[in-house]
Amino acid sequence: MDWQLFFVTLIVTFASATLLRRTWRTWSGRGSACGGCAGSSKRTASAQGTFIPVEQLTLRRRGGAS
Repeated sequence: MDWQLFFVTLIVTFASATLLRRTWRTWSGRGSACGGCAGSSKRTASAQGTFIPVEQLTLRRRGGAS
């Protein structure tokens, strides 16, 4: 077996295994890195105070004229 073919086969096998593993974890419900939806409500509750109110939003134009 040619050494280039060996490495190409190895890379394709590794990529296929990674893709299959990620697909399996997504379909089985274990794909989330943060441990599922348990911690997501805590983050959204604490992040609500950091948004800019609509009244304070302005559009800035590039150039000299406003």
